Amino acid sequence: MNEIRDGYPYFNPSFGNRPLHIVGREKELSLLRTGLAGAPATELRAPIIIGQRSFGKTAMLIEAESMAQSLGFACASVAVNRSMLQNILDGLLTSGSSAIAKKAHISDVSIGAFGVSFNVSVTREMDEVKGFQAKLGIMLDRLSERGLGGCILVDEIQPNSEELRELAQAYQHFSGRGANVSLIMAGLPRCVSSTLNDKVSTFLYRADRILLGPIATDSIYLYFKQAFGSMGIAFAEGEMLRAARLSAGMPYMMQLVGRNLSLMAPTDGEVGPSVVNEAVDLAKEKLERNVFAPCLDTMSERDITFAHAMLEDEGRSSAADLKRRLGMSDADYQQTRRRNIDNGIIVSNGYGSVSFAMPYFAEYLRREG
Repeated sequence: MNEIRDGYPYFNPSFGNRPLHIVGREKELSLLRTGLAGAPATELRAPIIIGQRSFGKTAMLIEAESMAQSLGFACASVAVNRSMLQNILDGLLTSGSSAIAKKAHISDVSIGAFGVSFNVSVTREMDEVKGFQAKLGIMLDRLSERGLGGCILVDEIQPNSEELRELAQAYQHFSGRGANVSLIMAGLPRCVSSTLNDKVSTFLYRADRILLGPIATDSIYLYFKQAFGSMGIAFAEGEMLRAARLSAGMPYMMQLVGRNLSLMAPTDGEVGPSVVNEAVDLAKEKLERNVFAPCLDTMSERDITFAHAMLEDEGRSSAADLKRRLGMSDADYQQTRRRNIDNGIIVSNGYGSVSFAMPYFAEYLRREG
């Protein structure tokens, strides 16, 4: 089985791709399924997935879309932009037509006929009304008549978006009337916080929030064991576990390390310490280029100075120490701390301390910041 040398399909670290298996997110996936399978109009029908960069938000949305389709939803997966509302209607129409065609085929009826009929009739109806909410209402009604719900998935939500405000208001309207609709959104902590502060819609304050933290090392190790075993790749004692630990709980890092190890593993012999070290170093280089560098570009000089002050500590930094080092008043400290939390740079540990949100970021900041 050594012919699979690039790690695919077990490891696929490109952004926006659906991994073969969502590792270590069983609880979060269960929450999504509970909401989709449960009654309409609950807070679980409008969850917000919140996570740092490279922690798997997009992968969770892709998995949620597949889950929703299997539970009888037509789905529209969109990004926040000026064409978002039209993209939602187009996505639901295409997905609904496809689902109806599949149902017709199962019933031994001419394949596609009912899907085409749905597409034509709903498009004609929507053309007769104005406004996104009115058009979405027609779409949801026609989907419901055919035993389907509507699931809208929004990746990387952004504040100050008129389109997002309009979507949220329309969702609240139809959800309040018991429509079989779900709205699943994902974003960085900063964007979610700013969106809520933007008062997009009151229901968002009650929406279920799914926080994506680091994956447990044990979960990564078990997946490595399954994946590398399937590929016939052997490891020296303790090296597979070390590779799992060095993935640092980050889904993107896990994918990069796994792919590198697949490419670099000897065809005869075991993966030893030098191969693991090289695979991890190469993964960190890509992590820095694709995640950390863009992140650093978004930070102000004051934010970077705050982060540099944290480098004097191992792990957590106390508020008292940071205020002393920076010569900050309590008000200035709280403001800068909040901005760095919202930007996904640091996390609060309670008890007046903070730490870096992303593993290896401190190491990168020492070298590049």
